[in-house]
Amino acid sequence: MQKDSLAIYKKIILVPGVETIPFPEYTIFLKDFISDVGAQFFLLGVSKEQTIFKVKEARIAPIICYELMYGEFVSEFVGKGANLLCTITNDGWLGDTDWQQHHLYLGALRSIETRRTMLHCSNMGASAVISAKGEVLKEIPYNKRTALAYSEVKLYERQTFYTRYGDYIGRLALILSVFWILYVLKKLIG
Repeated sequence: MQKDSLAIYKKIILVPGVETIPFPEYTIFLKDFISDVGAQFFLLGVSKEQTIFKVKEARIAPIICYELMYGEFVSEFVGKGANLLCTITNDGWLGDTDWQQHHLYLGALRSIETRRTMLHCSNMGASAVISAKGEVLKEIPYNKRTALAYSEVKLYERQTFYTRYGDYIGRLALILSVFWILYVLKKLIG
């Protein structure tokens, strides 16, 4: 990227009910209601593909707010070469609740899955540097106005089993559960 160029990246996964609604072709009649309650799903543009930002040796995955919920989505960035995760979020609307920490610890989980350091950046919520092992190394608590300085961010290149193959354990458990339920139903019925 040139020094004078500006890259724009928009969220890919929108928050259901606030930024998007399921089956918009059938629920277009809700547009006025959704707009009245403050949602913006008809105004938001989305990026079509994941973009990795490069700064010196760092290849940064920009994970915007709610996208942190999806482990495989985050691991796709790593598969494309990201060696540093960065969550950008507005957690102020959560207030001083446990949800602040929940969002922060989701970042820790994604760091463990991908073995990548994460910079969790929130404008009013908890911000932190999270190690590749999921340890919160330095944190700014909710609603504290300050900057976080941390100069020892480690960049990792190896891919984990999870980043290579996805959530196969979860899929396998789901398949086995279906077979188990069918087996139990067969015993009950027959």
